[in-house]
Amino acid sequence: MPRLNAGFIVAAMALTACGGGGSGSGSEPAGPRSYSMPAPSQYDFATYAVEQKSSISGSSTYLKSRVMQSGSNPSDGVYIETVTYREYEGRLDYHLTSDRGMSGSAAYCSYTYQPVMYEIPATLTLGQTWDNSSVMSKECRGTKAPVYTYRSKGTVLGLETITVKAGTFETVKLTYTISWELSPEKAVTEGTAWRDVRSGRIVKDDRVTTRSSLADGKVSNVLNSTEELTAFSIAATGQRKMTVEQYAGSYSLVIAGNFLNCPTTVDNAGTVSVKCTDAYGSTQFSASGTVDADGEIRFAPNPYASFTGKFISPQNARGTWTSGTTNGTWAFSHL
Repeated sequence: MPRLNAGFIVAAMALTACGGGGSGSGSEPAGPRSYSMPAPSQYDFATYAVEQKSSISGSSTYLKSRVMQSGSNPSDGVYIETVTYREYEGRLDYHLTSDRGMSGSAAYCSYTYQPVMYEIPATLTLGQTWDNSSVMSKECRGTKAPVYTYRSKGTVLGLETITVKAGTFETVKLTYTISWELSPEKAVTEGTAWRDVRSGRIVKDDRVTTRSSLADGKVSNVLNSTEELTAFSIAATGQRKMTVEQYAGSYSLVIAGNFLNCPTTVDNAGTVSVKCTDAYGSTQFSASGTVDADGEIRFAPNPYASFTGKFISPQNARGTWTSGTTNGTWAFSHL
């Protein structure tokens, strides 16, 4: 199922703690101020350090990236935000409207929301509460599951300045509860999130998800999670911080005009390794190099071809190759 967290929460703020109003020069306008997440751009991304502790499987740490990709029909305001879990190499594609409403998602199973689901409203003000719900449909390999209600409730608390791995941010603090029921169990996530007032991106998220039986209320799992922003790039606001670790993972390499199988890996230290084989599994050529925090890839010299290029997001790299008088393009895509 899709994640139960405060993903796509839109930042908001209100008057400063000393209150608003007054007619003097430079005073704040009367009434609350509101902040909305700016429109997304292709390859906007945010990478998070995640710590989890499950009552079933114990503790784990990993990196997770959310990268905004253009949707199949952007004229309708639909975008796809891809979530990749480093270490596990998992991937979920969330289909979003231009104001971050959830219209669908896909992984091994596909999910649709009627109406569009807003886990958090697009624009918030201090003290505001919300209670949104949507009917969620699930289909796995052609088999449809019973529909169920996906519900989000929350309250905007106020402004708070916090420091995380990606830096210091002025944020809006809010609490939320997300729940769903699908026989024979239900899940309830209760959390506190901090959102950057400029970009609307989540900066920190602390939450607890409890899964239990609908029949007798017996708890089957409790998952405690904390996410902190480590790297990000937001075109609308010009905010940007890069790290090497955000590129770690497994990739497929496509070389234009070439039908070789070229699995590619990037480790947490930024080492890039490419190995291309033919249809019979025989190695045809290999390449290695390093990537820096800005995504620039520097390939070591090799007798097969010279490569240049860079990552344009944590999940996509582009470049060119030259071999003698022949040249072309290549692309990495995260698996």
